[in-house]
Formats: sequence, structure tokens, C-alpha cells
Amino acid sequence: YAAIPFYLAARDADVKPILGTLLDVGFVGAGLQTRPPLPGRSEDRPLQLLLLAADLTGYSNLCALVTQRQLEDRPVSLEELNAHREGVIALYALDQNENRKSKNENRESGCRGAACCAPVTETDCIARLRDIFADALYLEAHRLSPGDGRAIREAARLSKELGVPIVATNNVHFLRPEEHLH
Repeated sequence: YAAIPFYLAARDADVKPILGTLLDVGFVGAGLQTRPPLPGRSEDRPLQLLLLAADLTGYSNLCALVTQRQLEDRPVSLEELNAHREGVIALYALDQNENRKSKNENRESGCRGAACCAPVTETDCIARLRDIFADALYLEAHRLSPGDGRAIREAARLSKELGVPIVATNNVHFLRPEEHLH
């Protein structure tokens, strides 16, 4: 989807291009199915990971994962991520709008089924991804509004607890400062 022309144009302009993708990941087969549904919603949601190519091998692996996702119309599995991890950097964004429950809390609340009773804590997700990506896994933290301070503190706590570094990110919402809504 125009990654190569973008890469070449950025390089010609002395800008370091970064190629990546936001990919749906299912934890089937690893004891973790999907993220639990948001309050008031019943469907499971796959985990979304931001994956960046660190080199040509990483770009090739991202192309393989994206192609697989498109052809099979399902989230990629942890096993598939593991097979295509070389040269890939993973950024895990903490979902601050979601209240995760431990396996025991799910059972006590009457929740049934593999997805419901699997360990689905933020810590479980990060630990499994750390097993795959090792030093190429980062916790993503961003400050978009004054209320994001709590999420940043949680990212710092998990970073320290799990030994996964934090990277600051932010979406681009405008090109020039005067376009910012005050």
C-alpha cells in the first residue's frame, strides 16, 4: 500500500522512514483468547499490536503477517507472531478504558467459556508478548488529555514490574500548530 514509494521519498528527503502496521492478534492456543468485551458489549475483541520493521527482515516478516491476516480474515496467532518476530519491534498500548479481571474474578462472577476464564490481565498479555519479542517489546504511553496521567503511571508501574521499557507515542492530528483546536 505505497510503503516502498513512501520509504524512497522519505529517504530522498533525508527523513528516516518508519514502516509498520497495526495488527489484530488472537491469543488462541496460548490460554488467552482475546481481550474481554467492553462494558455493555458482548463480543470479544482481538488485541491490537503496533508492529514496526527494524530492518529489511522485519519488513519482510510484517508483509508475511499482513498478507496472512488479509487472506485468512482472522487475527494472527501468537505462534504466527513468534515465527515472524525477527526484525520486528512491538508496541503494546495499555487499554485504559477496559477493566480486566483475573481468572478467579471471572469464575466468581459466573463467567463461563475458554475466552472468559482464560487469564486476561494486562500483565498476562505483556508477559506473553515479552516471551516472543524479548527486548523488542515496548509499552506504549501517550498523553492526549489531562486524564491520561493515570494510564502513564500504570505503564510506568508495569514497565518496572515486568522489565519492559516505555516508549512515548502520539497520533498526528494536525500538521501545523495553528490547526490545533484550543
